Amino acid sequence: MATVLILARQSYSTRGAMCKAWAVLNKLVYSPHDYGPVEFQQSWFNANTCYKSGCGASSLVDVWYKFWAYTNTPGGVNPVWPGHASYPWSNTGHTAYSIAPLYIGEIGTGNADTDLNSVTRGSQGQWFTDMVNFVQSSRNNTTTNDSGIAISNIHFTYWALNDEDAYAILGANYTGLENPKKVYSYLCYIQFGPFSIPLGSGSGQCSSTGTLPAPN
Repeated sequence: MATVLILARQSYSTRGAMCKAWAVLNKLVYSPHDYGPVEFQQSWFNANTCYKSGCGASSLVDVWYKFWAYTNTPGGVNPVWPGHASYPWSNTGHTAYSIAPLYIGEIGTGNADTDLNSVTRGSQGQWFTDMVNFVQSSRNNTTTNDSGIAISNIHFTYWALNDEDAYAILGANYTGLENPKKVYSYLCYIQFGPFSIPLGSGSGQCSSTGTLPAPN
């Protein structure tokens, strides 16, 4: 059965409404794009920005849950049929479901160390470190990265690989890495599968440029 991918470019609130309303043949994948304050200075990027759900009015996890992560939590998918009390699952030929896979279509950041991690509240570095911890928590939840909400198996794509982009992974002329820390201290921690970079202290291994910082 083909997977239906919903990739919306409307406002956060519009995207959330669509996912509450649509149910697609037992296969719904929601693909948000999420970026830090360098792209747009949202109201939740401020001197009180924090990570975990319930930590404050500018909790990044609560923002992500409100606008897209809820689709990956129990009861997050709640399709409606206008004019009717409930959705006619029996007419679809599929079993009702209330949680959908989540594929973050784009996350990315610059290559200065402060773009990767910063103790400054509401900064690009805080956003990126917290996002990596959030994705990691969906597969390997720990006391350090625990977000406070029940998410599972989030997938992602990093933007971008090519060296022409300000958020590039590859270095000039596609040679080497623009900032090895981005790969070996951050992104490798949310890679899974046969091509993921193994943990180790040797050159080219995950954590060889330092371990993933804790969320702020």
